Amino acid sequence: MKITKLAFLAIGFISTGALAAPQTRVCGKYSTVLLEAGETAIADGAGHSSLSLTIRGPHGNWIFYDSIAEPTTSDSEGALILTDPKKTVYRRSHNRQIYSVQQTQPAPIEGKIVKAGVMGVDAMFERLDNAAIVGDDSDVKILERVLPGEIGKCDLRFVAGQGLVTVGAK
Repeated sequence: MKITKLAFLAIGFISTGALAAPQTRVCGKYSTVLLEAGETAIADGAGHSSLSLTIRGPHGNWIFYDSIAEPTTSDSEGALILTDPKKTVYRRSHNRQIYSVQQTQPAPIEGKIVKAGVMGVDAMFERLDNAAIVGDDSDVKILERVLPGEIGKCDLRFVAGQGLVTVGAK
């Protein structure tokens, strides 16, 4: 009897849309970004040690950049926006729609550190159409979903020459 009641309760939540879809874990080369329901990721640029994804969704579009590079003083230029045991985020001083996301405790790869970025502008610093990153406190909701240095438990993974592929697909 209890199982039947739980089943009806679950069906009721699903039919009203109260149950949110789980986040999709998209792994880049060195970091992961969590997609919300309705968002899609498109690999639109990759180099030997970098990757750029355009994220499109119902709340706007943004760019996720994933790389490794030598540490520099410019890594921490700008306003400190978020810090926790895993990541530190700075809003860049030259453009409020660009954020630097780094591991709080860097774990070097080939002597370089993981550097991720979140942007509401393209490579030419032109504002994206329907930008989700606007340069204010509302951006934190997206910044919290960037996991620098984490590349495990992926739903989608970047594979050179193939783009984003489903993990475990046959």
